[in-house]
Amino acid sequence: HKISHLVFASSSSVYGENSSLPFKEELLTDYPLSFYAATKKCNEIMAYSYSKMHNIKCSGLRFFTMYGPYGRPDMAPYIFLDSIINNKKINLFNFGKNKRDFTFIDDGVRFVMDLLQKNNKKRRLFEIYNVCASQSVSTNEFLSVIEKLIKKKARTRKTKNIIADTQHTFGDNSK
Repeated sequence: HKISHLVFASSSSVYGENSSLPFKEELLTDYPLSFYAATKKCNEIMAYSYSKMHNIKCSGLRFFTMYGPYGRPDMAPYIFLDSIINNKKINLFNFGKNKRDFTFIDDGVRFVMDLLQKNNKKRRLFEIYNVCASQSVSTNEFLSVIEKLIKKKARTRKTKNIIADTQHTFGDNSK
């Protein structure tokens, strides 16, 4: 097949232990906190090598906590909503102080479509892009918004942080 541009999904998880906020694509990503993050980092490295070996434009998209219609049911927005509706307790790791850069699915789709439709001759052979809202919200704030929207209080259990969980994601989407 004559592929001219390979686009692949990565994750904000690759930023791992970085504390330099907001996360920019140029940051070192050599210290993933989970196996999931490590596999995404490996994916980026293999795509880079493939791009160079076969002279194919390649774009990696680091998605930041996507939510919206048809979203992943294992993500916090859906777990929280289901738990509140069904009167189940929600674990708030790091006592609800963790922060995430939540990105609405339609914004992510719009970015991907723009990337595919623009034939940018100036684009380098291999590029990484953050797909994010460029703002951070704490788990406590996020839960509060859900409670207000559905007019029901959550039952919570505040606990310490999980070692493989990044405490703060905040992406720079200026690129």
